[in-house]
Amino acid sequence: MSGGLFRKAALEKLSTPDQLDRLIVITGPRGWLALLAIAGALVTALLWGVFGTISYKVGGTGMLIKTGGLFNICHNFSGRLVDIRVRDGDLIKEGDVVARIDQIDTLKQIFDLREKIAELSSQRDKTLLYSSDSNKKNIEYIEDEAKKLNDTIKSSRENLALLNEKMANQKKLVEKGLITKDTALATKQQINGIEESIAAAYNQLKALDVKKVDTDKSRNDEIYTITVQLKDLNDNLNSLLKKYDDSAKIVSPYAGKVVQVVAVTGKALNAGEPVATLELTGKNIKDIEAIVYVPISEGKLVSVGMDIRISPTIVKKEEYGFILGKVTEVSEYPVTSARMLELLANDQLVSTISQGGAMIEVKADLINDKTTVSGYKWSTEKGPPLKIQSGTFCDTLVTYKTERPISLVIPILRKWTGIYY
Repeated sequence: MSGGLFRKAALEKLSTPDQLDRLIVITGPRGWLALLAIAGALVTALLWGVFGTISYKVGGTGMLIKTGGLFNICHNFSGRLVDIRVRDGDLIKEGDVVARIDQIDTLKQIFDLREKIAELSSQRDKTLLYSSDSNKKNIEYIEDEAKKLNDTIKSSRENLALLNEKMANQKKLVEKGLITKDTALATKQQINGIEESIAAAYNQLKALDVKKVDTDKSRNDEIYTITVQLKDLNDNLNSLLKKYDDSAKIVSPYAGKVVQVVAVTGKALNAGEPVATLELTGKNIKDIEAIVYVPISEGKLVSVGMDIRISPTIVKKEEYGFILGKVTEVSEYPVTSARMLELLANDQLVSTISQGGAMIEVKADLINDKTTVSGYKWSTEKGPPLKIQSGTFCDTLVTYKTERPISLVIPILRKWTGIYY
């Protein structure tokens, strides 16, 4: 019955052992390729675990500036800005005048003081002229009176001599009884009267001398008073002129390059308000460095000598990479907003950075490379085809720790196996 169910050819093929010597295919070429790929990946992972590194980084934000930071040129006085003498990019020296402000109040004081000086000078000239003429007349009068008195004294002395001689003769006549004593007494009274008149004339001469001195003194005192007043007014004027000169001129206390003029001509300028931002130059100022601020929680992980990656915001990091640098300084304590503003001279940037809380200041040198256009070493071969200017914002990453990947696996294996050595 079975023979009826199956064909004869099929039964013969099954009963023939001619395929028993063929190998059974377990894995094809694709399987071997997959196996090799897995093995390669395992070997690569093992090699990376032993020889590779994992880096731990701290991020920060800051600016590329020259040593000493940026300086705001300000003024201690307020007024209307009438003249700005610098432009962005100008190089200026210490003491150069960068702008002038109009000091209306000081100018009014100067004009008023000059009017007072002119009035007092005119009064002095009139006093000199009048007092000189008046003094001359007074002196002439005194001298005329003195001459009259001297003439009177001379005449009185002559009369006195005659009376003395007469008195001597009368004494002899009285002794002889030729005249009475009353006659001689009358002559004596005349002599006494003349002597008294001579004494009075001398007293008048002394009084005239005193009057002459008083006349000169009064004149000199009046002129001296006016002279002193003029000197005080001129001293005040010189002080006001110096004050106006100092307050009107806005002078740069340092040499450097004008990064930005922030004030506008014709606008009111308050005391302490910046006129321009200056990038310092000089023998103590080195090339561009990075001033970076990182949160205090991460800032303490950073130390001098660590590698830093600096990404200027004007450069496409995906295309040109980042500048390589070294940390040169880390602040011991968190920095204040005033300190940040002193270095960065940018209120908006300081405000943005300060939003992250207390910050640690990190300074870093950029590694030089003469083969690149920028002059600095980049993570790519050439870097961007442009110069990096001071005042450029940047983002940074500081590598504070590296370790082998396998060092992360070993603690896990120890925990699983319980083997410690």
